[in-house]
Amino acid sequence: MKAWYAQILKDARLYKVPVLFLRYEDLTRQPKKQLEQTMRFLLNVEDIKGTNAERRVNDIVLQETQKTVSYRLKKDPTKCF
Repeated sequence: MKAWYAQILKDARLYKVPVLFLRYEDLTRQPKKQLEQTMRFLLNVEDIKGTNAERRVNDIVLQETQKTVSYRLKKDPTKCF
């Protein structure tokens, strides 16, 4: 893995290509922080505050938070459909 990482960095420097390493573990542990970092990288800006990108990140994080809410029973559990 170290050889692959080193080769990617070497090639990126040689061809002057920006690289962002995003780990799944980081994305699942800190989704807002990682998504903001990704958007800043993709847009090539230092801050996304007040932009549509920030709004979208907040929307996505909110959607994921709502998915983890405990299951709620329907008012009439006998009706399946």
